[in-house]
Amino acid sequence: MLCLFSNVDANVFVGVPDEFKYTRTVEATIGPMGGEVEIRGFVKLSIPPGVLQQDTMITISTVDVAAILRNPDRVNFTSGYPWTLDEDIYPRELLDQVLFSPAVDINLHGAQLNGPVEVQTWRPPGSQGMKCLLLKYHDGEGWTDITTSTVYQIYSEKISMSLKSFSPVGIEWAPVERVCKVARMMVGALSSRTHLTCQFAAYMNPSPEDVEFHVVCRDQCIETEEYETGFTKCGKNLAMFSLFNGDVLDITVDVRRGQSQSKRMELQSVQCLNKDGQNVQMWLDRPNRNLVKGEVDVKKVQVLSNRTVCQFTFKEVRGVIS
Repeated sequence: MLCLFSNVDANVFVGVPDEFKYTRTVEATIGPMGGEVEIRGFVKLSIPPGVLQQDTMITISTVDVAAILRNPDRVNFTSGYPWTLDEDIYPRELLDQVLFSPAVDINLHGAQLNGPVEVQTWRPPGSQGMKCLLLKYHDGEGWTDITTSTVYQIYSEKISMSLKSFSPVGIEWAPVERVCKVARMMVGALSSRTHLTCQFAAYMNPSPEDVEFHVVCRDQCIETEEYETGFTKCGKNLAMFSLFNGDVLDITVDVRRGQSQSKRMELQSVQCLNKDGQNVQMWLDRPNRNLVKGEVDVKKVQVLSNRTVCQFTFKEVRGVIS
């Protein structure tokens, strides 16, 4: 079990531990006979016999809800998780009473369920006497409170939910008298800072000696391909799955018969929702002074192994050197 931080001076601000930054993911194939998929110490999915019609690849991932709401430069651990929402809008004394279970995202890769499945995750220390709040992300709608419409059971050290469909689910705990206020606060905060359906594009500004190269991430709701003056788009592709504010990406650019460079990007939803997007920048040398072409590989940094977000090729067009 991942230990929560406690008994920390509220005025002490420290760096974010790596274990809070990176998503954990497990994949398994489950068939009509049923089975289990588990991220040990975090979440377990139990599928009864007959719920799946055929062998199905299932991916479960933890979603660091607290990281969605934090500022990497200033972190407060008074309630065991880092909070950095605007105190003028979200009172600190309210935030300090909120605890979290690991949030989870389950992907059936298009398969349909014939009935409900069970999802278990642990209950944070100190949540005894608190009320549970279940929030779910719906594509095109954002986050909603599904507590009253979900069948769940609370135990001394875990919570078990019966679910019939999947998208990211967050589990929060708040004092009974504050739960309605916390629900409104969390839905608003998460909806504004979380889910991104990303597209990646490469732009180059070539010169006779080398090429200035940018990889840009935008949410798909940004309908523009325009970029900085002097740059030409040379490749693009969509992310293969949803990303979240705070996700760490490793972006590698390989030039054919040339060098390879990698840089990291921590996604910031505010930038990705801007027409200019969020970018990483690098200089590429010309192999034997030829036109530059190659591949871009974007991976999400995770605890066990990185997960491919998207891949695409790029190619410099003759005659666009400024």
